[in-house]
This record gives sequence, C-alpha cells and structure tokens, in this order.
Amino acid sequence: MKVYRFDLRTSLSGIYFLLLLIFLPNSFVFGENFKRVVGPIENTSVEAAHREYGTEWWYFTGHLEDINQRKFGFELTFFRVGLRKKQLSTWEAQSLVVAHFALSDEQNNLFLFSEEKDRESFDLAGASNKGLNVWLKDWSAVRSENKILLKAKDSEKSIELSFESKKPIVFHGDRGFSKKGAEPGEASIYTSLTRLEGGGLVTIGEQQFKVKKASAWMDHEFFTSSDKKGAKSWDWFALQLSNNEEIMLYQLTDSNGEVTKFSSGTLVKSDGSYLPLPDFKIETLATWKSPKSGISYPSKWRIKALNYDLTVSPTIANQEITGSKTTGVNYWEGRSIVSGSHSGEGYVELVGYR
Repeated sequence: MKVYRFDLRTSLSGIYFLLLLIFLPNSFVFGENFKRVVGPIENTSVEAAHREYGTEWWYFTGHLEDINQRKFGFELTFFRVGLRKKQLSTWEAQSLVVAHFALSDEQNNLFLFSEEKDRESFDLAGASNKGLNVWLKDWSAVRSENKILLKAKDSEKSIELSFESKKPIVFHGDRGFSKKGAEPGEASIYTSLTRLEGGGLVTIGEQQFKVKKASAWMDHEFFTSSDKKGAKSWDWFALQLSNNEEIMLYQLTDSNGEVTKFSSGTLVKSDGSYLPLPDFKIETLATWKSPKSGISYPSKWRIKALNYDLTVSPTIANQEITGSKTTGVNYWEGRSIVSGSHSGEGYVELVGYR
C-alpha cells in the first residue's frame, strides 16, 4: 500500500496525480471514467492487471541471505497509472509504468536505489490482464508455472530471484475491500502473498552473491483515486515472524497527526488462515533525519496487538527513496528486524513525512 504527503488530497491519490502531471501525454483528457472500488470484488486475481481502475501496483519486498550468511534487503515495485480505459493505437499509451528498485547491503551499511519510467506502448512497459507479467524495459516480475521470477538490473546492482508461495492469497479488509476514508470510492482492493520463499543471485558492482535463502512479500493493490480529503501520512508494516506467522499493519494519520479509524491490520497464521487486527498500537521509539532531504522519519517502533509485543528496528538507518526522476516524492522503505515477544524480519514503509 503506497502513498504520499505534500498536502495529499487523499491517502491514495497524491503520488499518482503527480505522476500524471510529469508524464501526461498531450492527448489525455482529465475525467476518464475509471471504476471506483465500492465493495468486495469476488474471485479477484492477486496478480493480473485491472485496467478498469486508474491506479495499480505490484510491490515486492524481501530478505536475502547468501551462502556466507551475508544479508541483504530488496524492494522491486511496479506502478501502473491509467491514462485511458482502452488503447486506440500503438501510439497512444493506455497507462504509465513506473518502477522502483532498491537494495540494502547490511555488511557495508549501503543502500542503493534506482528508478525507471515509460509509457505502456511499443512493448516498452506493460502488465498482463491474464496473470502476473509486469515489466518495464528489462525489469520484470513474471509467474512461470508455480514460480514468481523477479529481475532488475542497473549500472551498480542487479537481482535474479525465484520464489514459490508457501501460503494462499490473503484478502485484507472485507474480502479484499480496504477502506481508506469515509466517502464512497475512498478504498482499494488489497491482496498479499505473505510468504514467498526461494533463492537466486545478487550483484553489487563486480561482486556476485549466491542467495541460498530468500523470503519475500508481495502486495497487489488497485483503485481509482478520489478527490476527497483524506489521510496525510501512512506507515505500513509487513512482518514475517519466525513462528511462520505474518502481520500486516497500516496506520493512516490526518492533518492533525491523529490516527484515523481506517487504519487496519491482518494476522496470517502458520496454516495460512488469517483474521483482522482491528486493535493495535504503534509507538515510535526513535527518529532519524535524512541528510539528503532533511525529513525526519520514525526509526524504531513498538507494536502491540493481541498477545504480540514487538520491537521493529531498521537494519540500516538510511533507506530513504528519493524518486526525483519518476515521482518527485521522498519516502522511507527499509528492511527491519523484529524482536520482543516474537522474532522475525520485516519491511516498513513511511510516506508523508517532511
């Protein structure tokens, strides 16, 4: 779930409105009548594109360990922003595609980030309507039979990873219907694969690392932005616990810094069954100020929910993403360690801070 603050009109629309301003083709007309999410959608694919909605993303984050027990974190995200419901010709893009690729190297306290963008035309970028196959140039996330294959490469790093899902799809909220505000349409369809396991290769510069253990999380979400006033910031947690359970939490705050009632959570049990976590508390224990953007972010948390009392700590303080070439938005997205009543690993996303 991914969203941004510089006076967001809603918790879900800010980044994508900015994207439209940056990449808007001259032929585009505002007001394209994309569908809005107003309730659960039966038999929703966790993977295929849903072009009747204006915005969509495929979000992969995960934890990697090589044969020498060196640890890395990664993020590979594809955003689809709809321009029109139908593509009339190969010259007219139906969507914009933006991708973010980040790698955390804990041994060297190093965080590497790159970004790409292109129109969904001439096969430069796109997403399949039939299953998981989303790409931007030579970055891709593809399902091949029972495996999910991730590839991304730039001038300083690359990943080639293969995963199998060990648990069934999770439908957050009411059968995937995830409310973000009080008005109709202030919602998304939100699903996850919370326990992807596999291996592959990581390259940093001239060094190549064989990954013997990889654990990842995939979020898929789609919606059409609302012009209603909504949340101003967003904290998201994807925690994979060592007892084979997972916890997803997102906390929305309003312009007064108050947590909204549309914050939500899900507990996924070891057998793959899941239940909502309506009552949880997130306490900030430390902060970190970015030397690049000057933004102060939370940098350590205590989470209480049911019988869980967890401390979440970043492995590297500086895991800030500055999307200067694509979104123009700064946010923090980083690998973290879970301790307390339960141990594990997690990813945290912080959006809307300044």
